[in-house]
Amino acid sequence: MAAYLGKLPVQSFSPGLDLDATKPPEYKSGYWPFSIEGGMHYLGRRWGGSQMYDASETFRSYGVEMTMKESDREKLCNAVPEDHKDFLASLSWVHEQELGHFHDENAEDISISHVICVHAGLVPDRSLNEQLDALRNRDLSADILYE
Repeated sequence: MAAYLGKLPVQSFSPGLDLDATKPPEYKSGYWPFSIEGGMHYLGRRWGGSQMYDASETFRSYGVEMTMKESDREKLCNAVPEDHKDFLASLSWVHEQELGHFHDENAEDISISHVICVHAGLVPDRSLNEQLDALRNRDLSADILYE
């Protein structure tokens, strides 16, 4: 939703970043396809223009009917209060929590002391540290997020 509303903090961290370039070129449908000044991160386009996320309930909660038309975004932007937009823009992209030491007695060789929560997940075949650095810094220009 933050990306759809244009509330990603890209200007301060990644000036000149082409948000429209975040859409993989092989994707031809399943996203909000309309042009927008400054572009839109592909995940925002998927959120606001596909059945995958079913954003219609969120639209409805702000009194806007999702019609899959170009005007949808402007209507939602006008309906969402500024404090909600500020909240979305301020969210951390990764949450890390130390647990002390936790051991599951029912599982062999499993010991958990640290939990990492990422809304969109991490890619297992990419460097964990590089992904976490990009997420901690809210850096959409980091190649590791797109390789």
